[in-house]
Amino acid sequence: MAGGEENATESSIGEPLPPPDEPPQPLAEGSSEERPRPGGEEEQEEESERSEDRFHGVLDEGTAAEGLHTFGRSAPGTEFVYLHLSLPGRGLSDISILSGYIHLQKMELSCNKINDLSCVSHMPYLVELNASKNELTTYFNFKAPKNLREVDFSHNHITKMKDLSEYHSLTKLLLDYNEIEEIWGLQECHSLTQLGLSHNRLTAVRGLQDLPIRLLNLIV
Repeated sequence: MAGGEENATESSIGEPLPPPDEPPQPLAEGSSEERPRPGGEEEQEEESERSEDRFHGVLDEGTAAEGLHTFGRSAPGTEFVYLHLSLPGRGLSDISILSGYIHLQKMELSCNKINDLSCVSHMPYLVELNASKNELTTYFNFKAPKNLREVDFSHNHITKMKDLSEYHSLTKLLLDYNEIEEIWGLQECHSLTQLGLSHNRLTAVRGLQDLPIRLLNLIV
């Protein structure tokens, strides 16, 4: 029946159906199903690079931003900035990016893998520094911030002390659990009231008699 044959080759909405043995048509070039998402590959590559940096202990801006807190007026009083940074236990070994964070007044970097603190040379307003439980073999290898008062270098691998005559504002210095043999270089630290040197390899102590130290820990 002619009418029945025509109905068999039409869909319910009146559109012709393709012959059953005709292969499916390829998608048109540039169709939405083939077109990659804008910037998708680049974003994935950037994220991969950031993850790789973090894996190797290199501090990046994103991770640094996570540790910033205490928003307030800068030391010169000219602008509002973040004053404190706290990034303990992040597996960090390279923190050179912090050279640009010149307004920091307090920095907490304990329990990392840091062996270089030269970035502190660019932080003239730093008051407190905690770099305990890292991999430091030397200390104060940076230009002295004039108001630096409290420093914790305990639980590192420091073997020698050095002349700290430039650190006039220093009130607290913790060097416990290092490998120091001789105490010297502190005679000009006239504000020093707390000194921790326990669990070192001490064989000689010099230059402490004229200091206002109230809390001294020399337990072997």
